[in-house]
Amino acid sequence: MRNHFPLLLLTLFVTTWFTVGCASNNGLEQYNQRMYAVNKKIDQYTLKPLSQGYQKITPDPVERRVSHFFGNLGEINTFANSLLQGKFKNAGLSSSRFVWNTTLGLGGLFDVATAMGISADKEDFGQTLRAWGVPAGPYLVLPILGPSTITDTVGLIGDYGIDPINRYQWNDYRVETGVNVLKRIDQRAGLLNTEKVLASSTINEYEFVKSAYLQRRASLTRDGAPDPQSEDAFDAFFDEE
Repeated sequence: MRNHFPLLLLTLFVTTWFTVGCASNNGLEQYNQRMYAVNKKIDQYTLKPLSQGYQKITPDPVERRVSHFFGNLGEINTFANSLLQGKFKNAGLSSSRFVWNTTLGLGGLFDVATAMGISADKEDFGQTLRAWGVPAGPYLVLPILGPSTITDTVGLIGDYGIDPINRYQWNDYRVETGVNVLKRIDQRAGLLNTEKVLASSTINEYEFVKSAYLQRRASLTRDGAPDPQSEDAFDAFFDEE
């Protein structure tokens, strides 16, 4: 029997957003700050120590192999969403990366495609919705999953359906859950160094994470191109001079 618990959680998160969305913007911001504090406390006693332990006992070469393996599976999501957005060149590059890394890279353990100069922009269903004209919507902190927007939250459900880990017919749901947990721990371990820098600064952590997330998502939607609004403001400033 397939384990659809994560999908049920995502559905719950969307329902939560609609409930919170009935409140004012100020009420949503208060919810976000409270949920951020709750998530941080949960992380403090679960993912963070697990990630620290994983990083401590796992040799760096093995840790890189794990990251490359999950990154290679992510090419399937990039390929599918590139097609949905009409980015056929990027879809071709992503499929090439998957083929080379899966074959010469021994199932994705080694990123030979990058060494060959083959790169592709990462795409997900949240970006696809934005490409179709759906606005990002307000910033939303999801339970456990963290920073998001309403559109990105809906996008997570699409990404879940595309993810080969979730589509594979596992004989034991515990194995599927274990693979997903390892993926999450690997992602969390990659943030440990960034967290140290953030903890040593005096900036408002919540506002920093919010700003960084929104800027990154906007950049991904533009495929890394400069923000035209920022450029217009920059030009207007010097025109006034």
